[in-house]
Amino acid sequence: MKALRDKLGPAHPRRERSSLKIATVLLALTLAAPPASADNGVNVVLARKALLAELQSKGLAPAGEAGLDLEDYIDADRITYEGESAASALLTLRFDPDGHMLPSKRWMSRHAGYCGSRDKESAKPSRSVTVKIIRTSETAPIESIAGMDGEDKLVTRYNYSVHARENDIVDGKLHIRAAHDVESTIAYTRGVGKAKGNNPDTSELDGLVSESLAGLGATLGSPTGPCGDEVEEHDDTGAIQPLDGTWIVTMKSIDTASCSPMIAKQLRPAVESQIGSHGSQDLTFDRPFHPQPLMQKGPDLDWDRTGLNSWHALQAQAPSAAMTFDVNLDIEVMSATHIAGVQKQHVRAPPKLKQLMGDRFDCDVTALFDYRRVEQPN
Repeated sequence: MKALRDKLGPAHPRRERSSLKIATVLLALTLAAPPASADNGVNVVLARKALLAELQSKGLAPAGEAGLDLEDYIDADRITYEGESAASALLTLRFDPDGHMLPSKRWMSRHAGYCGSRDKESAKPSRSVTVKIIRTSETAPIESIAGMDGEDKLVTRYNYSVHARENDIVDGKLHIRAAHDVESTIAYTRGVGKAKGNNPDTSELDGLVSESLAGLGATLGSPTGPCGDEVEEHDDTGAIQPLDGTWIVTMKSIDTASCSPMIAKQLRPAVESQIGSHGSQDLTFDRPFHPQPLMQKGPDLDWDRTGLNSWHALQAQAPSAAMTFDVNLDIEVMSATHIAGVQKQHVRAPPKLKQLMGDRFDCDVTALFDYRRVEQPN
């Protein structure tokens, strides 16, 4: 090798500098257009801690039973939804009909016999608040990002998408009541800044979770224990008999998302009028129970029993040349003091009108409401 070097002579300094310059240019071209890639690295543990910090900042404390800690009220899952390449961190809080925060589904499954051993039913959630966090990332030379100066450095840009939802829970299904989304982009030079190991979760998740919940505006009620009412006494068939007395009907939500603003504006007051929301009624029920006394407004309905404690009725139907609509009503006796209801309206334009106006007059409305018995004074 030395003989070959002696034969060729010493390396030419200009040639060395030229080769180095070419290598530098090739490296820059290689890094100039890196592919954006899904970043599945949202740390679920850090996401849970971010929500825990938000609950603590509101002065919330666990119920003084069953050895519960405040973090036992948070479900934190890593989920990949259909059509999404990136895994999401999904945080969930559950609430009972009185607005109190319930222990997490995970805690309840681990202590499945806790309430039964006390002759009580496990509390059932009627509402939830979810925070879904998605993070993607891309890496690029620092000079290709506007507003950032530097040479021969790479920067990783993290894009957060946070989706907060308040949901009603009916028959185990979620019906969105309110929504708030937060988008955020953070850029970090590799090995520099707050992000240890190129992971900004440690510094960013607290603020993102707090901002998304503040924008949602949902009430986070005080934590309670895992158990609800004492075990109900049913008749021989297992059906629940609601108690006579004063009941209050409350409209929980009206979903008109599929309707044009004009149709929605007309239907909302009609739905509230049919249900009679926020009013109190003195009700006396047949034994065994029949739902007829619930709908005091309008004509008597023809109720069909669809389950042990559930009923269905066609509340209204009006086919015509101008517009066709039908209104279906479903109720379920949840306990002796709670009856849940769902009203669904389907409005359809006739074919000739659709040819002129399209589907703008077609509309589906879903209204969720509750009957609750007022506590009687001793």
